[in-house]
Amino acid sequence: MPLRRDLRLGRWRVDRGDRKTKVTYSLPVDLVDEVRSVVRDAGAVSYSMFVERALRQAVRGERERLLELEFAEAARDPQFMADLEETEQAFRYADEDALGSTE
Repeated sequence: MPLRRDLRLGRWRVDRGDRKTKVTYSLPVDLVDEVRSVVRDAGAVSYSMFVERALRQAVRGERERLLELEFAEAARDPQFMADLEETEQAFRYADEDALGSTE
C-alpha cells in the first residue's frame, strides 16, 4: 500500500484511493488497550490503519481456511478426482514440455 505525506496533519497516510466508511464495534477493553499500546509503541500510522491491516489479515486467513475446506471436500469426491486424473493425463505432455522431461 503506497504511503503519502499528509502535509496538513504532518504524518504519513495510506493512499489507497478507495472510499472509507465509519463503523462501530464493541470490543473488550483490554483488547482496545492493547491496540492503543501497540499503535503508540510501534509508531503505526493510525488506529484505523492498524485495525484495517488486522482485519484484512483475518479475512485473508478465513478465505484461505474456507478454500482448504473446499479442497478437502473435493478430494473426497470420486467424480472430481477422476476428472482431475483425466485432466492431468491429457496435459501430461504439455507439462513435461514446459517443465522439461524428468525421464
